[in-house]
Amino acid sequence: MIQTYYEEQILDLRKNVGNIFLLAEVVTRFIARDEKQDVPHPWEYYPEIFAEDKKLYEEKKKQEELESYKDMRRAYVERWNRNINQ
Repeated sequence: MIQTYYEEQILDLRKNVGNIFLLAEVVTRFIARDEKQDVPHPWEYYPEIFAEDKKLYEEKKKQEELESYKDMRRAYVERWNRNINQ
């Protein structure tokens, strides 16, 4: 009985240390990242649990990149047309 309690305590300690280590890694990656780098995401650490979130995030990011590209092209065409009409 005492041995079982001791083993449970060791398992809890291992979980806590693992969580603290993970938190330290995420904070370090967030602080040390470049401006162009994306922030750390939970699916990088727990891919099975956050698979759907990752998929939604990637779809949203792709859509935002497409909208940004469309805006850049639209601005380019406007500049081009202004230069041609001058």
